[in-house]
Amino acid sequence: MARNIIPDFSREKREYFRRECNFTPREEQLYDLRNQEYSLEECAELMHCSESTINRISKRMLRKIMEQI
Repeated sequence: MARNIIPDFSREKREYFRRECNFTPREEQLYDLRNQEYSLEECAELMHCSESTINRISKRMLRKIMEQI
């Protein structure tokens, strides 16, 4: 299971990422859920998709975050 790095950032930094990373709607939805500390498995259930789809979305989302760091 992937470690949730998002809550490790300050609130200001999380808001910055939300503004600057140009997330797709699905990435934004996952970002919001991960900020609420849902696991990837829980996110898959809440977003009505497979865990492999969530993993792909998560990788793209994290890549965009890393570009901002």
